[in-house]
Amino acid sequence: MQSFRASRLAARGDFDSAVDGTGKLYRGFVLVGLSAVVWSLPWAPGFTALTVALVSFQAPMLVLTVVALLVILNRSSMMGDRRNRWWENAILAVLLCFTLFACYHGLADAVAIVAG
Repeated sequence: MQSFRASRLAARGDFDSAVDGTGKLYRGFVLVGLSAVVWSLPWAPGFTALTVALVSFQAPMLVLTVVALLVILNRSSMMGDRRNRWWENAILAVLLCFTLFACYHGLADAVAIVAG
């Protein structure tokens, strides 16, 4: 996220650093931040619609988190002998089903509210 001058990278001996020298990432963050101005326009949906939409759009991140937990907690290379047992996987699978259900209905409700 931070851009360094080439001379500074050379002084550190870091030539293969993944540095965004053009500032595209920074511009992307600014663009996302300025997109909030759209919600302040007179014809935009109200604050309630914004809140419902944002919470609903966070639901897919929760699904990704549960899937990541399933993968990470079942890798013996990462967890060693503390790897998940079958019943712990069953509990995470039930949670995954609940989050998929909530994600689907939340996104459907958000689209309905924002659309009008």
